[in-house]
Amino acid sequence: MTITEIQNLLRQTVKHAATRHFGSAPEGIVVETPPKIELGDAAFPAAFELAKLLKNQTGEKQNPRDIAETLKVELEALEIVGRVEVAGPGYLNVFIDRGRFIPREFEPLPKTSAGPAGTKVCIEHTSVN
Repeated sequence: MTITEIQNLLRQTVKHAATRHFGSAPEGIVVETPPKIELGDAAFPAAFELAKLLKNQTGEKQNPRDIAETLKVELEALEIVGRVEVAGPGYLNVFIDRGRFIPREFEPLPKTSAGPAGTKVCIEHTSVN
């Protein structure tokens, strides 16, 4: 699974969760790459967009942080997600569980033999120092 596929999976999950819980979802779900690794592997400002959309549709003001808390539960249910933090007024910071993701994605290479017994193998080395 590539980073683009992971982002698409996260984006789809946010869109389905928003539709299921709030009856609507923003047209384009934005996925941002946080400036620091401490802030997660992906960030979503989707709660702000959804709050604005819901206000336009219903006339009622929604708290983006409450929306983010609802979306957080759906994201945490994904197998590759380690944890999700709601930051500030409603950002969703997603942390990928590398312990589950990496071993599954990167299988060890199969062992190969050098050839039949007695076959010479040349190993080139660029520098003895």
